[in-house]
Parts: sequence; C-alpha cells; structure tokens
Amino acid sequence: MITRERIFPLLVIVACIGAGIVYLITGDIRRGLLWLAYALANTCVTF
Repeated sequence: MITRERIFPLLVIVACIGAGIVYLITGDIRRGLLWLAYALANTCVTF
C-alpha cells in the first residue's frame, strides 16, 4: 500500500527512471545508465 511517507521517494524513483530512459533514447549511454543505477539504488534504500 502506498502511504504518505512513500509518495515522494516513489516520485523520485519514477523521475530517475524517466531521466535514464530519455538519456538512453538520445544516445547518451553513460548518463542513461547512471540515472538508472541511481533509481535502482534509491529503490533499494527506500524499500
């Protein structure tokens, strides 16, 4: 269940995944993987 305390971390994770996808689509592989790794680390720390 999504509680009030988890809304902001979930939004940050979604934003990081979105940024990673945008960088990968535009061809910047390094930054895309960096943002996806940041989203994964944020997920592990949050949950």
